[in-house]
Amino acid sequence: EIESFVEREFRKSVKQLSMTPLSDDAFNKNSFFLNKFQVADITHGVDDPEFTEEISEILFAYNAGKWFLSVCALGTALEHLLILTLRNYQDIQGLGKDAGAAVLLGKMRNNTHIHLDVTQERFIRQLFETRNTVSHYNDGWTGKGQVDLLLNGIRSVYKTHYLPSKEFAIQREQSTTKQ
Repeated sequence: EIESFVEREFRKSVKQLSMTPLSDDAFNKNSFFLNKFQVADITHGVDDPEFTEEISEILFAYNAGKWFLSVCALGTALEHLLILTLRNYQDIQGLGKDAGAAVLLGKMRNNTHIHLDVTQERFIRQLFETRNTVSHYNDGWTGKGQVDLLLNGIRSVYKTHYLPSKEFAIQREQSTTKQ
């Protein structure tokens, strides 16, 4: 019995180990690594058609390895996510048409519902600086690492700032509905 068990296990192992791995054509490594940034969860949670379209176009560029396009578009998506966060707190007055990092971070710093510490502010500022460095001062080289940094930043802003703002907006709506 032991001999037949060993023989079966051996054959099973040989069969599994001799299987051809997925070819590069059948496996999009970029899509695989995108899952770690929880992009689908973020677009579903934000539920804003314009934001979803921005992310869709970013993913198109990302999957095509177009890092410059991805970085530039991620900066816009980051701005949009911060504006949506402030909108949930009903704090978008005075943003103007071209609210950039300084204006958005200033609004966040002064909002009593947003707890923006120095580290978070520096991180968000770094995200904008990365985007600006690529979009305004690019010497022709943009890498996937810069895109991944911004995707991680979107995920961080979503979890740290957007989700609490969404919860605030829901609670505010529920309290006005009860009245």
